[in-house]
Amino acid sequence: MLPLGPGNSKPGAGHGWGTPFDSFWCCYGTAVESFSKLTDSIFFKSTSTLYVNQYINSILHFNKSLAVYAELQSNFPAPAWNTSANPPPNPVATLSLVSPTGLMIRFNATIMLRIPMWSVATSIEVNNEPFSGPIVAGTYANLTRTWTIGARIMISFVPKLHIESILDDRPMFKSLTAIFYGPLLLVGMTTQDRSLILDNEQIKDVASWVTPAPYSDELHSLCLHSAQTTFIHHSGFEVWVQQSPADPTQGTFQHDSTFRVTPGSSGAGSVRLQAFNYPGFYISAKGMDQQLAVLQDDGSAAFKTDSEFETVTMGSGTALKLGDGYMSTYKTAKNAITLQSVPASASDHAAFFSASTFDMAIPNARYKLFSFIASGHNRQYLLEPLNAVVDEEYTAYFNVTVQA
Repeated sequence: MLPLGPGNSKPGAGHGWGTPFDSFWCCYGTAVESFSKLTDSIFFKSTSTLYVNQYINSILHFNKSLAVYAELQSNFPAPAWNTSANPPPNPVATLSLVSPTGLMIRFNATIMLRIPMWSVATSIEVNNEPFSGPIVAGTYANLTRTWTIGARIMISFVPKLHIESILDDRPMFKSLTAIFYGPLLLVGMTTQDRSLILDNEQIKDVASWVTPAPYSDELHSLCLHSAQTTFIHHSGFEVWVQQSPADPTQGTFQHDSTFRVTPGSSGAGSVRLQAFNYPGFYISAKGMDQQLAVLQDDGSAAFKTDSEFETVTMGSGTALKLGDGYMSTYKTAKNAITLQSVPASASDHAAFFSASTFDMAIPNARYKLFSFIASGHNRQYLLEPLNAVVDEEYTAYFNVTVQA
């Protein structure tokens, strides 16, 4: 049971996660009960008709008098998706008619296959031959014939991006909209902000503003050269260093300490650091001796100047320089990162270099299966399937405004 309010997370909402012995909320019982009910509607059947409603791995004793079983196998919602497959391969389900008797049984039956609304192009093959009957989204495909044990039906889907508005006409709620890829609810990695401003053309074509996350080698985490488990991260849109927690998978540390490192426009060695979970937001300087911040790119030349860093060698490590200042935690409070100049005293250089040199490490976070970027006129959001979320803060419903 996951919360659906704006900027919520499971550990931060209400009861949070339960424990094996001391806290077991009533919703846990409801969740367990819900899983036990999944089999209620995978299939509906009568003596000679089988309805396939959900494409979940399962097996059904279809015809007891003939000892015929219907075995359903699916890679749903999709097979493994790697960085070279973008968009991902399409999901496929296979229904096989089997019998433990080993006999070549023939029987007449109707198999009704649900054609989901979220698939833009569903295809069906029976024993490797294309099905020629009507296949209409939101209905069932009717396969009536004489079947033989060993028959195999393959159903292929092409999921689409689509949006659904909440069923509430009250003014404060009617603009709330969820984003889906096929049957998967995509949630935005954000705290409280859920505003999404679109135009009339975008609202007609979800794929024009929801695009696959850029799977690439640009993702990195930056650790202190002198402390390999201490990473640059952002919190409250301010930039800090933090030692990796004992269990880095808990909370938002992995997301907050990963950045897309992209080339700057100032020549070789210049880079920009875009927050992994806040696309369009970059580490930016606000002035010498001020804490760095993660700010939204407003497209101005001034912002580009404040968010492009030069990678330079400092001692035995790499420093990030902007003008006469360096990203550094030297003598800062609570591990804040500020823009500092090299101390005048040579006796301070070793400590300054230690606090100002970083290594590009492997990323603490990577884009999950079915990650997308939603791009409105006001900002961008990283979208991930709700079923992939653990402790992260997210928003399930966006407040969508359509402007002319």
